Amino acid sequence: QNKSLFIIMEQFVSLLNLTVQTSSKFLSPALTNLAQTLFPTIVQFLQQLTPLRIQHWIHILYISYANTIHLVLHSTQGQILTSDAVAIFENYINLLTSVNMRQVIIDSMSLVIKCMNVLQSSEMKEVISSIPVLTIRVIDTLSSGEAKLFYHSFSSLCSSMIEFINQ
Repeated sequence: QNKSLFIIMEQFVSLLNLTVQTSSKFLSPALTNLAQTLFPTIVQFLQQLTPLRIQHWIHILYISYANTIHLVLHSTQGQILTSDAVAIFENYINLLTSVNMRQVIIDSMSLVIKCMNVLQSSEMKEVISSIPVLTIRVIDTLSSGEAKLFYHSFSSLCSSMIEFINQ
């Protein structure tokens, strides 16, 4: 029960080791040493701090996640789903690296620069400075005596309409 965090951290360390082994032989010794010395200490510290109920939930989530991964990797439908996901990911990467996307990024940055230039204009500064004045005037109007009279009249009208509809 208390080992749920330890199992998660072991999986994380295994993933880290796998990543290091496949990505770079230069960093592998340093990161492996870090994983072997630092992570057990962190796991022990987290086990002591984490309440038992949360450890149970973490264990349940880990088991459900592991079962889902196992189902996806070992079933026929899961393999079809995985191959479709890989194909979509490859198409997405191709889209992101296409000439058209490059032009979209350039045009987007151009639009942002143009918008910033518009926001720096003296006309925009005048618009921005008039917003608080308008807000204050609206608040003053809504809290005036005439507005209060209007609210009471409107509430009386609503009551009359409700009484009329109920007859």
